[in-house]
Amino acid sequence: MAEYGFRIEWANSYNEMRDILYKNHLFDTRIVPGMTIPQDLTAKFALRSKNKIDFIIVEYPEFTETKYLKSNNTDTEIYEVNFKKLGENMLSIYYNGNKKTKPVYCI
Repeated sequence: MAEYGFRIEWANSYNEMRDILYKNHLFDTRIVPGMTIPQDLTAKFALRSKNKIDFIIVEYPEFTETKYLKSNNTDTEIYEVNFKKLGENMLSIYYNGNKKTKPVYCI
């Protein structure tokens, strides 16, 4: 038998929505310049969470470069990523020792 639950909260702004995600031990993610990235452009993404991020797995390690960048905020980790393969590229976040996010797709 499986049990499922959900929670509904109202947010009055995007920033309030991000704070609700953070407060509920989820991931507040920001990606610059966005989810669609030209092949010759490096992107950065920030993960704000109360969770301990163990590592990030990329779908195509031979075509993807990732680098951890220092963050001044203890709950935010900043990464740089460069995709050399055209098309969808998945990133999966492993956290708290035994948990994994659904893949995040960047194109």
